[in-house]
Amino acid sequence: MMPFEHMRNPWKSSYPAAALCDAATNPNALYSALLAHSAFNLAQLDVEKNQIQSLATKYYLLAIQQLRAGMECGKGQYSYTVAVIMTLMMAEIYSGHSQTWRQHLKGAWALLCQDHQSEP
Repeated sequence: MMPFEHMRNPWKSSYPAAALCDAATNPNALYSALLAHSAFNLAQLDVEKNQIQSLATKYYLLAIQQLRAGMECGKGQYSYTVAVIMTLMMAEIYSGHSQTWRQHLKGAWALLCQDHQSEP
């Protein structure tokens, strides 16, 4: 999903590993966000565009629901939450229709500031 080949590209190593960690038994927001991002990327190739965009939107909404549920029950980890937010932001950019990615960036920044204030 990132336009370069490199062994340290997090989209080829860290993100998929983190997303798949619990995906088999407990579907998670990062996994759904990655699927949405991938589908929006594929939709830009004009291969069954409407069908792929519909699938991307489904996973995008699922990721938001899962992220919200995780944050409300307090089980989310800071780095995981930021990774989901940033992945959703990239999915929105790849969709080509949304300007709300800025809201996710602001949300990630607010979360960072909140976390920084809570540390001793």
